[in-house]
Amino acid sequence: MQRRTPIFIVTSSRPRIGKTLIARALTEYFCAQNRPVGAFDVNPDEFKLIDHLPAYTAAASLNDTRGEMALFDQLVLEDTVPKVVDLNHQLLDRFFSVALPLAAPGVAAAAIIGFAACLGEFGAVITFAANIPGQTQTLPLAIYAALQAPGGDALALRLTLISFAIAMIALFASEALARRAQRLAGR
Repeated sequence: MQRRTPIFIVTSSRPRIGKTLIARALTEYFCAQNRPVGAFDVNPDEFKLIDHLPAYTAAASLNDTRGEMALFDQLVLEDTVPKVVDLNHQLLDRFFSVALPLAAPGVAAAAIIGFAACLGEFGAVITFAANIPGQTQTLPLAIYAALQAPGGDALALRLTLISFAIAMIALFASEALARRAQRLAGR
């Protein structure tokens, strides 16, 4: 199985609450484990993380497209090296208004496909993992167990309605995110 590259974005909507300390602790944690780590200091005018860990930290800028692309190119490298981003509180809105809308359709699609796969794996789960409440029981298995118990029809109906509500919320959220992404892309 292919290993993923973990990305830790440390930020806050307010200044001076210790986000650089958290970013530094994460970076030092990986260094203590003798693992390679990449840290990015995205604090215009006052780089602090790079002052404490210059060997592991690169200064990054979101002031122009070139700086944004250079940072994102480093973050999406599939090198399994953990990345720690110390993001200034002033850039929080800008960072997530660029990154999140672009990633939202993919995240929503993955969530919907994952949910559908969970529902579709009913037979495999009940066959190989059993139906142990609190450990291996999924929502479809709980519905099945309620239907098998005497007088469990009401519980099965409630669970089915919950499942349906989750599916509808996910569908509407996916559509809303897709429309918003299209609006932001100018289509």
